[in-house]
Amino acid sequence: MPVEWGEPWKAWKTPDLILRDWRGRLERLAFDEGERFVRLPGVLGVALIGTVPRGSVWPLSDVDILTVVDQRHGAEVEARVCAEETRCNRRLWAERVPNEVEARYFVRRADRLRSANTGDDPLFEFLARPRQAGIAFKVPGGRILADFEGQTGAFIRRCERFVFGRRFLRLMVDDNIPVLESRLDAASALARGGNYAAANALTLVAVQDVTAALHLLWGALPESISRAVTRLRNAAKAPAEWVGEAFLTAIGLSEDETWRRFAAAPAWATQEQDVLLAVRRGAGEDIDELDATRDLLHVTSYLAARGGEGAACPAWLSARNTLADAGERVRAARSIGDYLAAAWEQRAGEDGDT
Repeated sequence: MPVEWGEPWKAWKTPDLILRDWRGRLERLAFDEGERFVRLPGVLGVALIGTVPRGSVWPLSDVDILTVVDQRHGAEVEARVCAEETRCNRRLWAERVPNEVEARYFVRRADRLRSANTGDDPLFEFLARPRQAGIAFKVPGGRILADFEGQTGAFIRRCERFVFGRRFLRLMVDDNIPVLESRLDAASALARGGNYAAANALTLVAVQDVTAALHLLWGALPESISRAVTRLRNAAKAPAEWVGEAFLTAIGLSEDETWRRFAAAPAWATQEQDVLLAVRRGAGEDIDELDATRDLLHVTSYLAARGGEGAACPAWLSARNTLADAGERVRAARSIGDYLAAAWEQRAGEDGDT
């Protein structure tokens, strides 16, 4: 979702409109958009992945599309996929459709996918590459629109089999813990230098990214970033309720801080909060105004923080910035990392993992 929803969003976003046949509409939309990628020259395989084929969509869900491209013209075909994504989204925006297509992050070359399907070790070598592991929890439940040599379906089935297994969990922990520590060290240094806003942004990104491994450890697939706060707190209740509170501290969303920031938000955010709360309740979620507001602030802040090196973050998105506050956020984030490492060690010991 964009960082700021201006026109035409506020002109049409009402709970009644969004909820009207939204589940069926989203499925039709996903198949229609997916077929556009099937027809692209050089695209060999296409699958719908993420929340839509799994049936866990909500009205603002993205349509995630995995494409497998001919490696002989890889860069050229990848550019076509990115261009098609842009065309799809411009058309959807013009038609006042709230859902976006995401395909550029899920492009995989045919030779690499074929190699990954030859055995367990090649699969994990494939997933261990930067930005590859995340696709493993996007593809479970994926629906194939175009296969090639059976490889797309084979990859989906293999990921479904491994995603909650200890080897994949070890990969996620081994990948996430060092990155978390490195980012938090950098955030601490920024805070000591007086750059509290940058320290806050780095802590937010660090702790959000590590939650994927937490979800998998608890037997849940990580879902939409737009519901990250409530999903994590719900998942954390049984194994470690305090992790949810540590998460809120790390991303600067205690109750008083949530309302302080939201009071300074522009008018469009207030309308978004009203609509999103009504939509989520209408879709059967048990959610209160506070957590709906936390989700809105979190996703908006996260996208702003991810906007690039040195990207400006509006003041209302930033948590209170003092050295003490930044230190508290970093400590809370470290406690989540410590919990993940210890919980994994315990799980590995119980499973006899080495």
